[in-house]
This record gives sequence, structure tokens and C-alpha cells, in this order.
Amino acid sequence: MKTGLVMSGKTETREEKPWWNRPIIGKKTLCEYLFKNHSRLQVCKEVVSLHDYYLEALEGITVNLKALFNEKFAQPGFLIFARLQTHFQRYYESNNHYVLVGRELFETIIDNIEILQKIQSLEDTATSQAAKEFFREVFKLVGENHHKLVFQEKLNKLEAQFLDTAKDEREKKLIENYSSCYRKISEIDGLINFIELLKTEGLNKWEIFVKIKKFLHCQQAESLENLKPLLLFAKTEETFFLSLADKILHMKEDKETQLTNIARIIQYIGLNEKYAHIYPQFQLFLRQLRKWEKVYHSINSIRNQYDSNQFVIPPTFKAKLPGFELYKTYHDYLGHAHFVKMIY
Repeated sequence: MKTGLVMSGKTETREEKPWWNRPIIGKKTLCEYLFKNHSRLQVCKEVVSLHDYYLEALEGITVNLKALFNEKFAQPGFLIFARLQTHFQRYYESNNHYVLVGRELFETIIDNIEILQKIQSLEDTATSQAAKEFFREVFKLVGENHHKLVFQEKLNKLEAQFLDTAKDEREKKLIENYSSCYRKISEIDGLINFIELLKTEGLNKWEIFVKIKKFLHCQQAESLENLKPLLLFAKTEETFFLSLADKILHMKEDKETQLTNIARIIQYIGLNEKYAHIYPQFQLFLRQLRKWEKVYHSINSIRNQYDSNQFVIPPTFKAKLPGFELYKTYHDYLGHAHFVKMIY
């Protein structure tokens, strides 16, 4: 049936479509609604089976992820620690980076601060020239960088030599105690070298390391995730820390950056003390997350090949992926290129 429309003196003729081939809702006709699925292709069974196999594998890995997950992994302080730890392992351990040297120096000195204070006390209380001469000879021996067994043997000989000429029991006791302290120090990796470095540069300010230890102890009860208090602390001993950064750690940055780096090293030490015991568990968690990611990419690769306009999408293709929320939260910790960003 044809109809005519008069517009501006002209007649326009159009042919009406049958009712079953007219648009019902929007532009789609009844035929398109009824025969939509018949006009699209089916995803082959082999592909669906492979997809479902991967989906089942993902469910199994997710069970492992949830079993390994620790609530502390979600704490801001732990997340900072995990970033720093992985960053150091990937980028710094291949060379003698000042962050690693600084971390080892601070940790070693702080862990053994009591014996260093005892040595300082012995040096401060010595009045005889013989005792002072013995202290100087011991420090010369330290500077020779012997293996600990050689060092201890030479120290024993030096001690015996000065004990033979000691004038009284007080002087003998002083020499024996001093030797005993250095024997203990020689058993601790790296400590004797740090003592030499710090004393040579006049930076054996043990009282400042005591302050660091107390500060970290106080911060453990509060929060170590905020760098600002640590930076303010570093600035209270600015002269010491800048000298340390320049002479021992050999930092090349400007003063403000050097103090910030010192603050970060101290922050890392505090976070390490707080979270190091659960980091191996986090590494296992990440290992499972890498497996999850590999399967996830396989599933995505299959799904992306089938457009809903051309294929009838199977129900499992629309299923939510188990464990996706965990992956979304922690995928940055898998060591990808963008991971290197700090979060300060």
C-alpha cells in the first residue's frame, strides 16, 4: 500500500512496512528481537571449555590468595614498607647504593649501641697515658681491616703487652674491659668498619643514635607512615646528618634532599622492625598473585575475541572473576615497570 504526502506543493510517496517489520522500541523491529540470537554466531565448545578451565583454575588460586592474605597487608605502613623493600631489592642491591649503606649503618649501630656507649665511657674515664696509648693502638689495629680471627689474635697480643706494664689494678681492668668490648665488636658483621668510618670523620656521636632508637620506639606506638615527623627529627640534628650524608654515605643531592633521604632510611628501619616478620608471607602471596595474573590474562584474551554483536556470549564469559579485588589492590607490587614510583 502506498500513501502520498503533500509538502510544499510536492507529493512524496513512501511504502509502509508490514506491522511485523516495523520498529517496536527504538529502531529495532520485531524480527530483530525475535531472531537476534539466530543471526549471531555461537562460540565454539572448545573455546568455552578452555575458558571455563581457566576460570576454575582462577578460583583455585583465589582460595590460596585468601589463605595467605594477612589483614596487616592492608595497613598503610606495611604498604610503604613493601614498596620500599621491593624497590631496594630490585634497584639497589646490585650496587652499593647509599640507601642500603645507610640502612645497614643505622641498624648495626642502633642494635649495638650499648657496647659502643660502654667503649665511650671507658675512653672518657681513662686518665693514665698508658691506657690512652692502648686505645690508640687498638684503633690503629681496627684500621688495618684484618679478618676477625687475625684481629682478635693481634688484640690479645696487644692487650698482654700493655697489661705487663700497667701500673695498677684499675689500669689493668680498664685495658681488659676495652679489649673485651672490641672482641665482641669483631664478631658483629660490619660493626668494626662502621666504627672506624665514624671515628675517622668525627661522627661517633653515639648519643644521636640513642635518640634515633628512642624516637623509633616512640613512633612504633604511633605511625611510621608519615614522613614529616621523621624529617623534622632529622632537622634537629641537621649538622650531624648532613655530615653523615656527605662523608659516609656520599650523597650528591642538595641538603634538603639529603635530609629527606636520611628520614626515609630511618623510616624504613622502623617499618622493617614492625613488619619484617610478615614480609615472607607477603612474598608468597605475591607469588600466587602472579599465577592469578597469568590466568587472568588468558581469560581476558579469550573474552576479548568475541564481540556481543557478532556472537552469543556464554554465561560463564560474563561471570565475575574471583580474586579480582585482591588483584586490583596489589597488582602494583608485582614488579612491573610502573612500580618504581615512591608513594611519598
